[in-house]
Amino acid sequence: MNMDSDPRTALVQRLGYLHQLLQYIDAQWRAKAALGQRYQAPVPLKRRWRTWVVLLIAVGAGIVYIAGFTTFDAAIAILPAALLIGFLVLLLRNRVVVPKQHAIAERENERREQSNAAVRAEEQQIDGQLVQAGRDLAQRVGTDFYPEAYRHEEAVAFCAQAVQNHRANSITAALNLYETELHRRRVEDMHAAQLAEAQRATKMQAAGNVINAAMTGAAIGTIRAEGAATRRANAANASRVAEAAKQPRTVHVKKTGGIW
Repeated sequence: MNMDSDPRTALVQRLGYLHQLLQYIDAQWRAKAALGQRYQAPVPLKRRWRTWVVLLIAVGAGIVYIAGFTTFDAAIAILPAALLIGFLVLLLRNRVVVPKQHAIAERENERREQSNAAVRAEEQQIDGQLVQAGRDLAQRVGTDFYPEAYRHEEAVAFCAQAVQNHRANSITAALNLYETELHRRRVEDMHAAQLAEAQRATKMQAAGNVINAAMTGAAIGTIRAEGAATRRANAANASRVAEAAKQPRTVHVKKTGGIW
């Protein structure tokens, strides 16, 4: 019997090709995402100052100068000089500083655009490969061969192995086994989480018991120490009383009137 004509072998080969194709598509998508990180944003150009900005600065400086340092007449005399200096600063920045900064930024933007053009060329190549992979999927595998909801590497590899190991004879049976496997994993994960929580609670309880035992032992030790001190004090007091009782006493008789 020809193995290529065996339905099980043909199904395994078809699933294997689908798995390889999905791996290829996933690798191309990851490469495209990595290309997206290589794009360089253009350097923003600085704006030139406008005349009204310099006028506001000059007038504001004049007002502050009038209020704090000189008289109104002196400030009026200084204000034209301040405006002239402001316009000179405006011309220096707009005609000299900003053009130089723009020239530097434009050179950098040109370099970045060349780099981005190379990235776009690679991205277009990957897009073409993804389109060809989609065509291969439609022609050699078929869009109705395998459900789109399970069209990922793990599910396809599981189905191929299930068919190859004679656990399933069709895509439907293999996917049912896959769902059973997913359910088993979810149950195991839930049990593992519950076990971890139980172990954590047990450790907390054990630590609490140790702390409570230590505190109880300390309290009992304190009570015993206080009781021993009280007993020693009582014994010392009783000893003093006994010693005092052993000493002879002198009796003094007070004489009163009358005949003895």
